[in-house]
Amino acid sequence: MSTVEPIHQSYMLAWNQSDLVDEGGDMFITLSARGIEAQGMITIGFGGLSMETTDDFVIYVVESETSAECTDHSGPGGRSKPPPDDEENNELEVVRMSVDGQWTGVTFALSGEGTDDSDYPLSDDIYPSQDTSIIYAWRSGDGIGKHPNSQRGAAQINLKDGSVADEQCSDSSEYYSLHGALLLVAWMRIAPYEIYQAR
Repeated sequence: MSTVEPIHQSYMLAWNQSDLVDEGGDMFITLSARGIEAQGMITIGFGGLSMETTDDFVIYVVESETSAECTDHSGPGGRSKPPPDDEENNELEVVRMSVDGQWTGVTFALSGEGTDDSDYPLSDDIYPSQDTSIIYAWRSGDGIGKHPNSQRGAAQINLKDGSVADEQCSDSSEYYSLHGALLLVAWMRIAPYEIYQAR
């Protein structure tokens, strides 16, 4: 199992690159999140650095210490909930699940070439040793739902050599939050001067 250092202090990714990936075989991916314990959601998206640009999502719903459901979803093309894949059965095989202290880990099998047109072909990145853009999120609570802004992120990962380059999520809400904060700081500095001038 190739392992990446925690991408975030509370999110970790690990995988086993099968020799059959380029022939349509499976690779096993483990997502681990801290703080959700026996109920919550862990997700990963492939092919983009924002909700708007990501092509393919895998969503894990942790139901108990021994039960989880893993489903394959298409990119929403916006900031809405990713829709299930159009395939007849969008469930992915849950290989293993563990709750170890504060960390909850789930392992699933994923085809390197994808199983339908909406899946991201990981093998196209692995064998040329190209970086894969991912976004990720997690939250505690029941079922699929909105996660806190502090529990998400984006990264460029090389699935062949294990290198990771952290990225900032490029969702528009983050831009507007930063823009608003800068305007507030500017107003706090300028407004007293303008009021003084008016007097």
